[in-house]
Amino acid sequence: MDKKIYKQYLDDIRQLINKHDPIALMNMDCPEDEYDPETESIAPKLKKCTTKDEVHEMVHLEFVEWFDESAGEKETYLLLAEDLWVLKKCYFDT
Repeated sequence: MDKKIYKQYLDDIRQLINKHDPIALMNMDCPEDEYDPETESIAPKLKKCTTKDEVHEMVHLEFVEWFDESAGEKETYLLLAEDLWVLKKCYFDT
């Protein structure tokens, strides 16, 4: 994947995370790049996921890694995982 496409891939992941805002950082007027560290750690792992359930597990574990118990329950990440799965398929399963 060339750098331009990878940057777009990261931007798309960031937009989905911001949209779902699992930690409610956007409610605290945080900048749009607040989830960039999580985005950068999720991107390579998302590429390797082979099922929507794997994406769900991975994204929840990533947020637990970054936010400990503030990450909340795994179910909080279900809709985000579904959107990330669709995104992954668009980039890598075409």
